[in-house]
Amino acid sequence: MGVEMTQHYDRSTIMEEPEDIYGEMKYSDAYFVTCQDAGKTAFLLGPFTTEKACMDFAQFREDNPESRLSEVIQDCEKIDKKAHFFSYGMARVRDFKAGEIKGVLNRFNPEKWNGVLA
Repeated sequence: MGVEMTQHYDRSTIMEEPEDIYGEMKYSDAYFVTCQDAGKTAFLLGPFTTEKACMDFAQFREDNPESRLSEVIQDCEKIDKKAHFFSYGMARVRDFKAGEIKGVLNRFNPEKWNGVLA
């Protein structure tokens, strides 16, 4: 039994596109710093409202000497001694509902990390 598409929808006719990749999103998207180990992904820090704010904690970049990824890794090592071997990055959650997901570090040390969320 096959599936037949009877009508094609162009995404641009259904919803507006974001303003730009580094600006405020028009929908309720949220960004999280993540880590991966052994095929599993953990949401470490977030939610951030902009991709740019999340990037400051998710990756080392030459154009951003003030990256705070090393702080994220140090706190992760307090939870798991192998954290320096993990892969770090970021993820976007579309149609995010406030309170739906909270980062591991937000729960581990809320005094430090909840204040950085943009």
